[in-house]
Amino acid sequence: MLRPPLDDARLKTLVDAAGLELPPERREVLRPVLDGVLQQLDRLYEVQVDETVPVHSFDARWEAER
Repeated sequence: MLRPPLDDARLKTLVDAAGLELPPERREVLRPVLDGVLQQLDRLYEVQVDETVPVHSFDARWEAER
């Protein structure tokens, strides 16, 4: 997934949508940190996982085979 780098305009949109009031100097500190977090999430989205068995059908009892 190609995501454009996080610039101040996009960060301001996110901040406004969250209802936060961050001055430009605080956004400048937050931007590289949030961009790093988003890059890590992008890497997680690339991982292909198999179907997980629902919890209600999992039987954790260890019984000897007969």
